[in-house]
Amino acid sequence: MSLTHGISLGWFSPTLPTLISDNSPIGHPIDISEVKWIGASFGIGCLICNMVICVPVSYFGIKKCMYFVPLPNILNWVLIYFASKSLYFYVCRVLLGISGGTLVVCFPVFIAEVSDNSVRGTLGSFFMMTLCSGITVGFVLVYCLSYHVLPCVVIFLPILYLCLIIPLPEPPQDLLKRGHEEKAEKSFCFYKNLSKDPAQQDDNKAEFDKLRNKVLASGIAEKITPADFYVGILCHLQLFVDHLRTAR
Repeated sequence: MSLTHGISLGWFSPTLPTLISDNSPIGHPIDISEVKWIGASFGIGCLICNMVICVPVSYFGIKKCMYFVPLPNILNWVLIYFASKSLYFYVCRVLLGISGGTLVVCFPVFIAEVSDNSVRGTLGSFFMMTLCSGITVGFVLVYCLSYHVLPCVVIFLPILYLCLIIPLPEPPQDLLKRGHEEKAEKSFCFYKNLSKDPAQQDDNKAEFDKLRNKVLASGIAEKITPADFYVGILCHLQLFVDHLRTAR
């Protein structure tokens, strides 16, 4: 999915000269002033997502939120295929921002919760590596595939991601926080790849109990104040303004 998001980010820059030319695939060239707002729309989507993503993550868990990640990306490619005016690209970039905002919040947390200490750093680096690789692939695909063929090819990647992630169990930490201890133990054994040998069940149980006690005893030591919320909003607005200045 991070590869797909990278492609979604990377394809726009090399496609831009074609979109603003007289041979634009949408039937008419896009104005330069519209291009600036199309670029800024991605930041708007990220801002909206990061302001509200904590609510569904808290109530539904990381994995259920990860089901949502490919949906805006799929809609993004559908709109790109059928685009006939610049408004389609505004919506595309907002959707891509929402998908990317959910991705960069949920994926690192999911990796940290389900991976073993010995491979956590490697898996975390794979997330950024595939994201950056996707941007490069997006540049390359623009020169290999036509405007209307590219969405038909790339749209299969988020669909494949959705099919692959559905069978995976939820992280044991999320399940413990919601009181599903039996499911949490099965999930813990799955991600830790613990043996099902009856002779080792006591060791497995002891390891799970250690995690359970740690999760249930953890919490936020200090209360979140309205000031913390406003500081986060101001930081996002500053990044948004900087993005507009760069576009100009």
